[in-house]
Order: sequence, then structure tokens, then C-alpha cells
Amino acid sequence: MFVLLALPWLAFCAWHDLRTRTVPPSLTIPSLMIAITWHGLNENWPLAILAVSLTILDDLPWRWRGFLGGVQTLLLVAATILGGIEAVLLGLVLIGVWLLWKLNRLGGADAQVIFTLSLFFGLPIILPLAIGTGLQAGFQKLRRKETMPAMLGILTGASIYAIALLLQ
Repeated sequence: MFVLLALPWLAFCAWHDLRTRTVPPSLTIPSLMIAITWHGLNENWPLAILAVSLTILDDLPWRWRGFLGGVQTLLLVAATILGGIEAVLLGLVLIGVWLLWKLNRLGGADAQVIFTLSLFFGLPIILPLAIGTGLQAGFQKLRRKETMPAMLGILTGASIYAIALLLQ
């Protein structure tokens, strides 16, 4: 029930996001680094290195981006060899979240939190996160508001995941 420990952290992130429209890096970076380290030591080290390359090495000069893309592809292949289809799907989720962040469809803190949750809980948390953020988007449409902090949808999704685990 490790997810129950994550809920207060997510609630604090959501509260901060609602109050100031920002989540400070001091709330997201340490947990992301712990998740990357944990995943690398206990699960699949190529996925952990892929997560590092997507988050930390993202600001490399353009001439290095092609090389980095090749390394990321090799990491995805190595993750697949070591972890099978679930590992490649999780790697694609990480790339998808990174892409949403780069296209300004997701905030940086939101992407870091989704990375953290994905690395700790794996693929099973992705659907509840999608449901939670989808509910938030629907609520946002009903209120006719252009934007709303995504951290609230992430908290909702993680709560749905925790409830589903408790009901098993």
C-alpha cells in the first residue's frame, strides 16, 4: 500500500498548484530522483536511464539530440529485452508524457509527478491517471475554464488507483 504514502504528497502538490499555479521543484525533483534510483535498482535499469535522459539531458544542444535519440532507442530495446512488453509500454508512456510536456500540453511539475508515479507503480497506475485527468478536463469544460491545475486530476487518478488496490 505504498500508494497511500504518495497521496499526502500529491495532495500537497495539488494544494500548492491550486494556490499558486506552480509546484516548486523541491516537491517534485527529489521524489523523481528517488523513483528513478528505485526503478533502476529494483526493476529495469535501462528504463531508469531513459527517464534520466528524458528529464535531465533534455536541454542538450541540438547537435547532440540525434545522438541522444539513438541512445534512447537503444535503451528502449534493452528495456524490452530485460522486462518484456510491459517495460517497452512503460518506456513509451514516459516518452509520451515527455512529448506532452515539450508540446506545452502538460506542465513540467505534472510531467515529473507522472514520471515518478509511473516508475514506482508501473503500468497499472496509467489508466487511473488518465481517468482522473479526463474527469478534470470534463469538469474544466463544464466550468468553461481554459485551464486548471492538472495536479488535481493526477491526485484524483492516484486516489482511484489506491481505492482499486484496497478493494482487491
